[in-house]
Amino acid sequence: MRCQYETIMRKIVLFALATISILTFVLTGCKKEPDNTDNAGYYLKFKMNGSWVLWTNAVAELGADLDDANKTNFAFQGASGDMRESFGISLQVDGTSLTEGTYSSDNYFMPGGYSITRNGSTSWYDLSDREPVSKYYLTLTTIEPGAIKGSFTGNFFVNMEDENDKVAITEGEFYLKRIR
Repeated sequence: MRCQYETIMRKIVLFALATISILTFVLTGCKKEPDNTDNAGYYLKFKMNGSWVLWTNAVAELGADLDDANKTNFAFQGASGDMRESFGISLQVDGTSLTEGTYSSDNYFMPGGYSITRNGSTSWYDLSDREPVSKYYLTLTTIEPGAIKGSFTGNFFVNMEDENDKVAITEGEFYLKRIR
């Protein structure tokens, strides 16, 4: 059981780091002349602690798992305009493709995370696997070569250092540029 837990945790960490690295590269990559059409129409919108948040610094990816070609990964990751907050959810399915439909964290490997930096210190929130358990449903409505559209519902993320500190991210939608 411990070996299985370590394997799952390793995949969570690797997948999260890959997603964050891709987002960081896309959002802070080479400087160029501003082009207002780069993110035209793309967005990540979600309800956090009862208030709607809208970010345009967000991307999505869909492709083969980098460690196991027999699995397919989807992820979206966004950041606030001041880059002090980030939020994303990932999904992994068995097989070499992922189709439009609804996926539940009860049935699929679906890590997610939220972070916020205040006063030079960053707090990291993850989905909880302890009672009460975090549950999320991710619906992909449109998968195109250049963009992915969908929505999600769920309950909360828990601070990794203080399990009593929770962030309620209860619903959202996205239309994001696909980078892979």
